Amino acid sequence: MSEASATPALMRAISRMQQCTLDQDVLPILMVPGIMGSRLHRAGDARSPIWDPDHTMAMLRLADMFTSYRAELLSVRTRAEVFVQPREAANCTAAQVRRGWGGVAWGFYGTGLVDLERRSADLGGVVYAFGYDWRMSNRLNGLRLKERIAEIRRAHGNRKVLVVTHSMGGLVTRSACVQGAQDDVLGVVHTMQPATGTPVAYRQSKAGAAALHWVPADVVLGRIIGRTPVQAAAVGSGMRGAFELFPTDNHWRASGNEEREPPGQPTRRTSWLSYDASIPVTFAPGFSIYDVYLEQSGVLGLIDYRLFRRTPSMHINEAYILDDYVNGPAIADGITAGVNGARAFHRELLRDYVHPNTSNVAGNGLECDVATNITRETRWFGPDTAGTAMIREARGDGTVSVSSATALRLNGVPAQGITDSQRQVFVNGVEHAAAFGASAPFRDKVWDMCEQVLLCAPTRS
Repeated sequence: MSEASATPALMRAISRMQQCTLDQDVLPILMVPGIMGSRLHRAGDARSPIWDPDHTMAMLRLADMFTSYRAELLSVRTRAEVFVQPREAANCTAAQVRRGWGGVAWGFYGTGLVDLERRSADLGGVVYAFGYDWRMSNRLNGLRLKERIAEIRRAHGNRKVLVVTHSMGGLVTRSACVQGAQDDVLGVVHTMQPATGTPVAYRQSKAGAAALHWVPADVVLGRIIGRTPVQAAAVGSGMRGAFELFPTDNHWRASGNEEREPPGQPTRRTSWLSYDASIPVTFAPGFSIYDVYLEQSGVLGLIDYRLFRRTPSMHINEAYILDDYVNGPAIADGITAGVNGARAFHRELLRDYVHPNTSNVAGNGLECDVATNITRETRWFGPDTAGTAMIREARGDGTVSVSSATALRLNGVPAQGITDSQRQVFVNGVEHAAAFGASAPFRDKVWDMCEQVLLCAPTRS
């Protein structure tokens, strides 16, 4: 944060913060990554990776598996543990390994962890990372994060923990706080959080990765999650956390006004999903978006339930004209459980909760899905967006629209001259997955918000 951009009140607050931290010996900081940002191996066998973006050959092998094998491996039915040791031993010191650095994908978060530790050194910063099984519900991962935060606090003389989140890590952190961790948390800095979900999750589930705008480097990921609708349904049906990224009942189409509006208070609320009135689907009064996801014909719903339920052995034509088969009824049951779990997570547990000392970094300026329009002639595939169901605009970070990233009301009590609107900043042109690793301006904004959280905290213990 430059002196030129700081208000006089904020400069005085910074001076007070520097003075009051002279007698503080440690500032625990915990980074919580997003979906697919933690490295997983089979329970009890660290030589058998399930998901490891730092291990190129393991990811290529995963992409080359038959869909039925890949779906089972990535399902919550396959017990997993987070890696302890990093893929490259030189990446972390022994102390950093003990603080969890080896459990997160270094290619995505390594630079961010090192940067946080460097910037916080004068304040006694000790940076941790929380790797977690992102296939599981964020309700469960929230409880595990709550336990980890309590452990860190005990290890540092009862000092409260500053939490920095990325993407779905924001949902995990809010879940932890609402389930009892709030008083152990000094404050939270959310970055690129899909607070109300993202339409790309809906499209990917209905159409498979072949309908996404992949760059060449993402071809492997596209093969893993499934190129066709049936493949995507099979792989996704076993991952509970992924369903909690679907647009919620409170998700609105990005308007372009988000940078001028108070956090969580859009002046224009337009539905992100529309469909032709001639489509023969009906919903009960007061229906939820989750009822739409479970619509049986698959026109609006995630799958054609009638087809899946009557096909115990669904045929998939894999690469090189090889045959594979998946269990249709089991996929339908998994999707139903995932959607209903997401409904309960967002509507009953998380709601609109936000830690009282929260700051937010939202991405903007990159093309991403902002809306979906379904007609009788809808096609999910095509060389461009014209005529397809997708509506893409430069109003997000490539994955999360700015309307979702700014959906939370930051209702913290104004402190040290900082207003709610100043608790939220924007970074333009920074891609979602690469933010911590590739963008120094993004990391600058993150640290600015960390400083702000410290200023607003009444005490660090």
